Amino acid sequence: MGALEVPVVGVGAEALEAYLSSDRSPPDSMGLSDLDGFLTAVAIGPELVMPSEWLPIVWGGEEPVFADDGEAQAVIGGIMSRLGAAAPLEATRAAPLSDLRALRRRAWRVPARPRPGG
Repeated sequence: MGALEVPVVGVGAEALEAYLSSDRSPPDSMGLSDLDGFLTAVAIGPELVMPSEWLPIVWGGEEPVFADDGEAQAVIGGIMSRLGAAAPLEATRAAPLSDLRALRRRAWRVPARPRPGG
């Protein structure tokens, strides 16, 4: 497969699920639910992982077969679109530990109450 222009919006889950459950998809490919969990983990992990590293895991270690370049673009685009949907979660890993500690201290501080007669 050569360099493809991969659309990342508007790819239906039904089309992606249909491919993942088809005979052209490797037998050990992830299903849509597994794929969503996996992509969330990729998106929020502590390090950037390139698609060339994680796509083979999606396919169960085998090479997918596509009917044509259009199907390849739709399937890869659908996967990348779902990764993009999980990407906002990536912001949760951006806070340094010191910021989290400061937030925890503020959250657990008991507010001062006025004393009766004081």
